[in-house]
Amino acid sequence: MACRHALTAVAILLTLGLLTLASSRDAGATNDAVVGNFQITFQGAVHDGQATEFTYCVTGLDQPDFRALSNWMVSLDPACVSSDLLVGCGPAPCLYQKDDPNLGLTGVKFDDLEVEKGQTACFSFRLSGNWTLLVGDVNVGLKAANATFFGDVTGPICPFCGLAVRVVGNAAGRWVSIELHHRRPTTATTFATFSIIDSAGTEVRKWRSPQFTIHFNEALRKSSKVPGDLLPPGSYTLITTLGGMSRISTIRTQFDVE
Repeated sequence: MACRHALTAVAILLTLGLLTLASSRDAGATNDAVVGNFQITFQGAVHDGQATEFTYCVTGLDQPDFRALSNWMVSLDPACVSSDLLVGCGPAPCLYQKDDPNLGLTGVKFDDLEVEKGQTACFSFRLSGNWTLLVGDVNVGLKAANATFFGDVTGPICPFCGLAVRVVGNAAGRWVSIELHHRRPTTATTFATFSIIDSAGTEVRKWRSPQFTIHFNEALRKSSKVPGDLLPPGSYTLITTLGGMSRISTIRTQFDVE
């Protein structure tokens, strides 16, 4: 699960926001781009209940020194779009290419082409899951004869998660509040592990939450009481991690007990 984090307030919040859109074109991203002697047009991302199909059309432009298109690629971030998520592409031959020797990109490659001046050819690939809200500018590369060209067009981008942590409390005790926003088109089951370190570097508390499940586009809030007796006055560091959640750094939260 690919995540980023930010330190803010309170608790794990469960608000279902399941996607209802079947198709998406991102007005804030680049739906049309001229790359070298070709125009690339993003036709949209359509989810059929199992996978999302991204479609592009490439047109050869009447420009000097035109050479027919031989291959091109849509860059995919391997941090969140692995080869096993690519469940189809066309027309063949097409494949998930890692570190392409000519373009240097990792992503979907459409090969053995011959798109001439004035011609338009359309291409598509399918990613498992619902990516219709996870679109933005991605890099594309084209090879025509011995020349290579690069630009940006709309494509699938790495989703992000937000994890916020805060320590709250009063004379009755302390609670750790976390808020997790899930933006990857999968369902994740995880748990939170907490550790409190005092100013001398000694671990004075350690515990974990029960497992919980969070779905794509949900926000989950939850509070966990710090176990044991009341903490004595002093400065502390709370270390929070989520089990099985990759690409999310351990969060350290400073707090004082007066």
